Amino acid sequence: MDNRNLKQAELQILRRKIVEAAIKPGVQQKAVAETFGFTEATVSRYVRAYKAKGEFGLIYKKRGRPAETISKLSNDEQGQARHIIKKSTPDKEGLQCVLWTRKSVREMIEKKFKIRYSVRGMGNVLQRWGFTPQKPLKVAIQQSAIKVQQWIANEYPEIKSRALKESAEILWGDEMGLRSNDQRGRTYGLKGQTPAISKTGSRFSCNMIAAISNVGSMKWMVFESNFTVTVFIEFLRRLIYKTGKKIFLIVDNHAVHHAKKTQEWLARHKKKIELFYLPPYSPELNPQELVNQEVKGHANNFHIIKSAQDLSSNLRSYLAKIQFNACKIINYFKKKSVSYAA
Repeated sequence: MDNRNLKQAELQILRRKIVEAAIKPGVQQKAVAETFGFTEATVSRYVRAYKAKGEFGLIYKKRGRPAETISKLSNDEQGQARHIIKKSTPDKEGLQCVLWTRKSVREMIEKKFKIRYSVRGMGNVLQRWGFTPQKPLKVAIQQSAIKVQQWIANEYPEIKSRALKESAEILWGDEMGLRSNDQRGRTYGLKGQTPAISKTGSRFSCNMIAAISNVGSMKWMVFESNFTVTVFIEFLRRLIYKTGKKIFLIVDNHAVHHAKKTQEWLARHKKKIELFYLPPYSPELNPQELVNQEVKGHANNFHIIKSAQDLSSNLRSYLAKIQFNACKIINYFKKKSVSYAA
């Protein structure tokens, strides 16, 4: 039996079963070895260890060199390298790239510690350190870390406190567009043979604006025109229509949200709705962005799009699917970047 691919816990269970079988009266170790696919010498060694040490003799010790002695780097150097990868980016370390890859980490280590790894060896080291290749979040260079921290630590808690006092509902809103030539879903096909789907060659789009709450509610509106003050005010009218609670709507800093006509309308309806603004260039703080990402990835996969009406129909169908799944909406708030709003 080839046990090299078995995990340590699996090997320990197997060792116990072998010993339990071999110490039964009248059972020969040769028969046990043949049953489990081990050599007689291995079965004999397991039994001797059990008789000498009892339960401690059944503990499987991983063979080979300890992981901490494998690396060319000292423990202190490994700690420094891990810290750089977690807290910095290659361009800040003087490298001509912005993503941490096996090659860029290898280059950083050679530059800083004068130690050279192969690309494959660097991959093994990164795996031992607990790093995996991931799609990074995009953060605008104009974003102010101080303003983001103030929002999370001070501004949003104040909004939440006011909402509790005034029995208001907090909604997170955003708008996005969907295009006919955008295909983000996947379909199965034979390896090496890219499948094809039928799509229109015409280009058209439709847009949506939506708002969600951390208790699982969602409001949305689909429109085909550009996003203007008129469209935004219409959405605000729908939000306050027949609502029994005041609404605190949190949005980004789009020009329409700050427009003079928008502010005048809000002033006339200040008893029913108020607008609050996220820090500039901080879409990752808005849970509604997660809805947008999901819609872009799946909304075009219902029916073949031949016209603007088909595109709009697909978008409405997917938004309705989300709207009536409160648990799904609540789960959006579990992502680390927006968990402060949960």
